[in-house]
Amino acid sequence: MNRSAEFWKIHGAAHGPWLTLCHPIGSDRHIWDALLPALAPHHRLLSYDLRGHGQAQAEPAASWDELAADCEALWQSLGITQSHFVGLSLGGCVGLALARRAPQRVQSLSVACSRLDADEASARLWQGRADQVLAQGMAPIVDATLARWLSPGFAASHPEAVARIRATLDATSAAGFAACARLLAQGQPLQALSALTMPVLYLAGRGDLAVPVEHLRRYQAHTPGARLVELDGPHLMPLENPQEFGAALRSFLGP
Repeated sequence: MNRSAEFWKIHGAAHGPWLTLCHPIGSDRHIWDALLPALAPHHRLLSYDLRGHGQAQAEPAASWDELAADCEALWQSLGITQSHFVGLSLGGCVGLALARRAPQRVQSLSVACSRLDADEASARLWQGRADQVLAQGMAPIVDATLARWLSPGFAASHPEAVARIRATLDATSAAGFAACARLLAQGQPLQALSALTMPVLYLAGRGDLAVPVEHLRRYQAHTPGARLVELDGPHLMPLENPQEFGAALRSFLGP
């Protein structure tokens, strides 16, 4: 992966524990900007772009382990031996893969609004999106994606934020999006959750149209000792409800 600093950014307390933030498909590290003030006083924050997204220029991902290895390599280059990990949507799936690959380096795992496994219907959906963007580019999926991600009230009252998200979706590499969509079509085995040894938090949005709360409840049931917090908000909860999202993370992570 491209090692340019343009695809990652460090924020927050110089001597705080590391906290890595991983974004959804079709997004980039800036999706976390609204949440940074809530976390920066307590943690050393690393936000980064997944390959094929934002400024991370690389060959499309071929496996979950490859995306996990990218994060581990970034940690290595920055001298990070351990970090808490927070993943939103696709980012939560990357977090699970990373926890499986390098459990000793993941201090805790927070999974927000993520569909970790895949049934026949979701596999068809994501494979269809992959095929569509490869054939037609990103434009045909942008409006439907925004409708799933954001509440109508927020979209109406925050046109500048919507425009930024739209621009990011439009600019996402079709090949990078399709590669990650195909991974989402595969999912990951729920048996992997029972083997997790680090503290795990699931965060669910009561208004999430993309990943309903029931999925996160099911994952909690498969994960020993895991916590589940349900919050008001849609799929992009850190953007629409950063106060409660940040408070839930701070309560889980501790001082």
